[in-house]
Amino acid sequence: MSAPRRLDRGWFRIAILTASAAVVAGVLVAVVGYRAGSAPTTTVTEYYAALRRGDAPAALALGSLPAGPRGLLTSQVLAAQQRIAPMSAVRVVSVEEHGSRASVRVSYQLAFPGAPHRVQDTLALDRHDGRWRLRQVAVATTLRVVQASERASVLGAPVPDGPVLLFPGAVPVTFDTPDLDLAPSVASIGLTGPASLELNVSVSPAGRKAVLAAAATQLDACLRAGAEPRCPLPSDRYVPGSVRATVVGQLADGLKLAVGAGSRGSITISGQVTVTGSWEGLTFDNAAQPGHGQLELPVAGTVYVPTTASAPRVIWQETS
Repeated sequence: MSAPRRLDRGWFRIAILTASAAVVAGVLVAVVGYRAGSAPTTTVTEYYAALRRGDAPAALALGSLPAGPRGLLTSQVLAAQQRIAPMSAVRVVSVEEHGSRASVRVSYQLAFPGAPHRVQDTLALDRHDGRWRLRQVAVATTLRVVQASERASVLGAPVPDGPVLLFPGAVPVTFDTPDLDLAPSVASIGLTGPASLELNVSVSPAGRKAVLAAAATQLDACLRAGAEPRCPLPSDRYVPGSVRATVVGQLADGLKLAVGAGSRGSITISGQVTVTGSWEGLTFDNAAQPGHGQLELPVAGTVYVPTTASAPRVIWQETS
């Protein structure tokens, strides 16, 4: 009868060892799962996913807020940021952990039309009760629209004067005309963004097309009979309205467009184009003298951008 008891003890020991191993394995699985679930990158990934889907409450729940007005921390503003430049290709570049603190470097792309922009940012996190939280989920900054400020708005409201809190991504400033846009170099902000953001305004691709088309039409009229007295001339030594010519090459190659310094949103045109044809110049005695061939024609003008879909009109300016 003793042999079976020894056999029972052997199986008992095996059972105890198996159970112990299972407990240890379970603890290891639990620890690994806990560490993976509470990693700083998990919080960062959830944060950018919330930004991309326009979920402001979810983004706000992942960390703390700095001091400042919170009126722009809404899902509507987030959606506007995504419409201006959708966020994509979010990637964790590096992670540094020091006890209960962590720093995560990320990069992502903002798809501005015709000018995609790669952004790099650094997020600070703190661990509370086993979970990593962002030290700040928004950035405090002051938006200063340098030009065309009368034409700018945030969701139809005036651009705030003082500091505001913003989510990372495209700056949610738009204009009452498709001809203007923020310059891509200043049109985004990250969590490490500046305390004051100088927003330079540029001519949008649609605006450039419209203004160049208007300039081409009006310049063609200037190079025909019955030209306006203010049409461009090579210099003041040419008889106004006497140039009969055609433009050589592409008009766009010789002209530069820029947004004027005022608040109304004017677009300036400058440069020179080559024309070939005939004209009347002035001698030293101010007598008209015919000429023909090629000329370099300085061009300068201003366009006051319309708010409607009507074609812009160039107001020519003297260049001499």
